[in-house]
Amino acid sequence: MDRTVITLFRFCLVAYAGLAIALIVKVLLIGHGPLPEAALAYLRWWNEEPQSAVERVVSWVGLVTASISIVSALCMIVFARSARPVFALCIALAVAVEPLMDYPVLQTPGENFGDSLLGLIAGAIIVFSFWSGASNRFAKSAP
Repeated sequence: MDRTVITLFRFCLVAYAGLAIALIVKVLLIGHGPLPEAALAYLRWWNEEPQSAVERVVSWVGLVTASISIVSALCMIVFARSARPVFALCIALAVAVEPLMDYPVLQTPGENFGDSLLGLIAGAIIVFSFWSGASNRFAKSAP
């Protein structure tokens, strides 16, 4: 049973890292998918508006927490003790700054599904790392 939990935990970590990287690349490099013309017009208008300091900070916080969470998820594959609280704090910070977003989040159905799936996997990783047989492996790797 413990071996199955460890395998499932590692699968979730790799899935999280891969999906998060794919979504970041999609949003930052490829851009939006096929959105309705009204949504695209709104995005063009919003991009021309000056951004407040809060908007800039929230967008950078989101990018930094996503990057750190990916690195910490990959470090948890080898049960690095410090990666576990770092991952949980990154996810908590990402959730905490969401209400401060003062900019549109327009997603295609596929992007919305990927975002929802990423949240579910992140929750599973936190549960696995703190409250399952995988949490014992973190204690064993202590110095």
